[in-house]
Amino acid sequence: MLKPLTNIDEIKSRLDFVEEFTKNKILLDKTRKKLEFVSNINSILNRLALNRANPKDLINLKKSLQSILEVYELINKE
Repeated sequence: MLKPLTNIDEIKSRLDFVEEFTKNKILLDKTRKKLEFVSNINSILNRLALNRANPKDLINLKKSLQSILEVYELINKE
């Protein structure tokens, strides 16, 4: 929001990616399933910063980061 994209080619490239992504139902479904395991990372990090995190927070953070990495790999593979 602070630095909006102004390069027309980059904007078109991103729009093309979104269009292809939404057309690929298999990829979309796989991505949705992976994202189900992503917790509210911001809340977990805030609790960590305040020394109020518990072991479950660390487990959820690990699962979230793993899921995000899997989504990244899934999208880049396509």
